[in-house]
Amino acid sequence: MPLIQLENVHKTFDVPQQSFFEKKKVVHAVNGIHLTLVEGESFGVVGESGCGKSTTGQLIVRLLKPTEGSITYKGRDIATMNRQEMKQWRKEVQIVFQDPYSSLNPRKTVFSIVEEPLRIHRLGNAEQRSEKVSRVLQDVGIDESFFQRYPHQLSGGQRQRVAIASALVLDPSFIVIDEGVSALDVSVQAQILNVLKKIQKQYQLTYLFISHDLNVIQYFCDRIAVMYLGEIVEIIERDNVGKTPVHPYAKALFSAIPQVDQKGALTLLEGEIPSPIDLPLGCKFSTRCPYMQETCLQKSPTLDPLANGNAVRCHFASSIQKGDIQ
Repeated sequence: MPLIQLENVHKTFDVPQQSFFEKKKVVHAVNGIHLTLVEGESFGVVGESGCGKSTTGQLIVRLLKPTEGSITYKGRDIATMNRQEMKQWRKEVQIVFQDPYSSLNPRKTVFSIVEEPLRIHRLGNAEQRSEKVSRVLQDVGIDESFFQRYPHQLSGGQRQRVAIASALVLDPSFIVIDEGVSALDVSVQAQILNVLKKIQKQYQLTYLFISHDLNVIQYFCDRIAVMYLGEIVEIIERDNVGKTPVHPYAKALFSAIPQVDQKGALTLLEGEIPSPIDLPLGCKFSTRCPYMQETCLQKSPTLDPLANGNAVRCHFASSIQKGDIQ
């Protein structure tokens, strides 16, 4: 059974009206996402700023409620959970945010921050909590000498380790990592990624890893979803990670990764990104696609599997893959 499934998930946000007579407008942040996450994998989500990556992650952990569609965890729709079931589910699903300085309580010590989830869920006595917090902090690379320090006394990498420990202390099965290393130096990024890989095996975790760093995504993730204007335009399967994608947008995105021996030409996209308030009727990428045809303007493509295993949202994906369209 899949761990998490998203079926036709939409999320819109109302735009404040400037006057009483103005027509109501909404921002289409997520548009009909279908996604399946299996236990033990690291699933990456990548795309430009504003494409809906973080919104998708927040929908899965129910920091936001979907406007339409369903999200199931181990076969159970999270929207139908009662209060007691939701409290139990909160222990199994956690999130690590991009900026640990904002997400950590500045008035609490490192030890108190990591212990707080155990107190909220009333797990263990003082001695058991102390033992659990110490073990988890050491697992993520925080020495005992830092336990009584405050967030402002830590480096960026140390703060992110504390944030990871805070998510880990309840023994979750699934963690959303929302731009978890983007605010760190490259050398520190590598350390944090190695910590995440280590604890994934140790704690048997499943990750949804959100990032705009394509090198990090390719290194860390088993499968990758490429998003554009709230839609998944390509899901790159395990065997194809590191290879050239098929969708024109995904292809342009990954061609921008710096290479020591640059063999392929950089793909430059022309045209403007449509407004998420007023989306095109057909393919959302039609305003920038070099392969655009009349069909693209009239009908929205579906996310369909190709022979190589990837799923691609494009009317002419097979022809592009074969090289029939130049």
